[in-house]
Amino acid sequence: MSNLNLDVMRKKIYKTYFSDGIWDIVLGFVYLVFGLGVLISQDIWYLFPIIITLPLALKRSVSEPRIGALQFKKSQKTRLLILYVIFTILVLGFVVFLGIFNPSGDVVIRWLTVNLFFVIGLIIAVILALIGWFFNFSRMFLYAILNLIGFALIGKVTTVGVVLTILGGVFTLVGVIVLRNFVKFHPKLDLADDDGKVLQ
Repeated sequence: MSNLNLDVMRKKIYKTYFSDGIWDIVLGFVYLVFGLGVLISQDIWYLFPIIITLPLALKRSVSEPRIGALQFKKSQKTRLLILYVIFTILVLGFVVFLGIFNPSGDVVIRWLTVNLFFVIGLIIAVILALIGWFFNFSRMFLYAILNLIGFALIGKVTTVGVVLTILGGVFTLVGVIVLRNFVKFHPKLDLADDDGKVLQ
């Protein structure tokens, strides 16, 4: 089998894997936790363990009985980890960079400081777009655009808490709609004939 056919197959598998809306819901919950935490001025970090375990629970109870399980290779897990590390370094490095330099001493630094949330939103949008491209997860491109627009409004039209809460609500709503359609159009597999089906 040619590399081209393998690549096409891989993209189809990824598209199927993300067709249940579960990761949309998880992304929405992450934004909601941050947004609501800012709005009510409460530390709600204790909800993150629940959010982290949510996709695993939903995948096992909803998705796997219908489309089987997808196991990522070690190389793919490494790529995801690298992507996460790059994202963290970019955001934290940018904030530290602005903290070290005097915002009023340079036009570029001053612009970056004034537009801090826009730049952070741009970085997050690029990461979301890369995830969408790598995993053939087309809805991520929409989320990247909405994220960029939302972060551009912070400090100019509304607050960070409102933006994150609205974005989280939109992402979660889309995920719920996709999940509902997924359950509707994907009946459970006959485990007697397809026991232990794994997509690789």
